[in-house]
Amino acid sequence: PGKIIGYDHNIFTIKELENNGYSITKPHDFNSTNTDNHDNLFIGISGLELGRGRGGPRCLTLPLSRSIDE
Repeated sequence: PGKIIGYDHNIFTIKELENNGYSITKPHDFNSTNTDNHDNLFIGISGLELGRGRGGPRCLTLPLSRSIDE
């Protein structure tokens, strides 16, 4: 909750998120160990990254990690 991954070219959305207390970062500046330091965080990716991972819009809504114990 409170963590968003989206396209960095959505400048109006990013500005509104920023106006509403979100921290904005880029993937290369993001450290997964510091997510607890941010209540609201937007990680902006370039449009080319989605194609590189062979994903689609559905992939952006899936969990970032899964437990291997299940």
